[in-house]
Amino acid sequence: MVLDNRSVLPQRAIVPGELFASRIFGKPFSLTEYDFALPNRYRAEGGPVGGAYAALQGWDIFCQFAYSHELKRIQDPNDMGNTFDMSHLVGARLFVDGELRESDLSFVAVVPKAENLTCRDRFSFDLARLGLIARVGSVAGDPAGRIPADTAALLATAGAFPNRTGLPVISAGEHEQELLPKLVAAKLLKPDWYDVKRDIYRSSTGQIELDAGRMMFRVNTPSCEVLILPEKTDGTGSALTVRNRVGRGVFAALSVEPGPLAKSRRILLLHLTDILPTRMKFADARLSRLEAWGTAPLLAERGEAEIALKLPKANAFRVYALDVSGKRLGEMKTSTEGKSLTFEAKVFHPGGIAFAYEIVR
Repeated sequence: MVLDNRSVLPQRAIVPGELFASRIFGKPFSLTEYDFALPNRYRAEGGPVGGAYAALQGWDIFCQFAYSHELKRIQDPNDMGNTFDMSHLVGARLFVDGELRESDLSFVAVVPKAENLTCRDRFSFDLARLGLIARVGSVAGDPAGRIPADTAALLATAGAFPNRTGLPVISAGEHEQELLPKLVAAKLLKPDWYDVKRDIYRSSTGQIELDAGRMMFRVNTPSCEVLILPEKTDGTGSALTVRNRVGRGVFAALSVEPGPLAKSRRILLLHLTDILPTRMKFADARLSRLEAWGTAPLLAERGEAEIALKLPKANAFRVYALDVSGKRLGEMKTSTEGKSLTFEAKVFHPGGIAFAYEIVR
């Protein structure tokens, strides 16, 4: 099996970004199957990235494929499952809870009349990048009367079209490579939303940041914060700070009760690396060709990081490492400096593999 074993972050979230412009404004939009499959070593990133941008775009339905094909796969610890079965808890949280705001800025790709389209017609990749900042969708034919009220500009994807909207028209053909700089120059995008030199994309809501150059990702909502960090890299949100020491990691802090993290009495902290079967075999060091699926047991990738959470009365909290079933493996040693609760997260916990922590006041 040949694999594209890469993170989508340096690809500017091409998944789900390549779907942004396919949404037709004025109609509901549903993504019915979404997943980052085993053995992609970056699949833990799929949930936060997909859920965040689905919420920013204001999509109506966002479906993971799949949680489990059989009941035994979530009951038997020795069952190997399959390439698709997994839980994207963080992505679901970002999409469903309504705290990650839909962008109030839209760009409309105008395409020829639907009956003139062919399978060869493609959108410019720049429309996928634009969707990391604002809502992107399309209309076929004359756009007058069929575009969102918050539309900032029309994007001409092919040839000329009648413009009776009074809005700016920007060229966005299939081979367009300067769309975002054009929009910044026209003052339709704020310069801090798109950092061309560092390849950073910030949502118009201020809640999402994708750093393609450093393969980093950040999401902030009142009750959920996410950081995706390479090894030996630090990241900071509003309440969550991570100093990632060993292994690439997906870190998420989620309030377990209604209300913001800063006031929560119970918090779930996730520290996700990778997990693969014993003796899974690849043909090369890039893990781009799979030769053998391997056997039980599943093996976790090492990860170590210092976690800090800004919390009132931080010294009143206790932290427990959890196994994958949610059972407590043991209490963690913590320290407090000001309003920050700090502890060392290690996937290789003395009591077993720890991808999660329960933080309780």
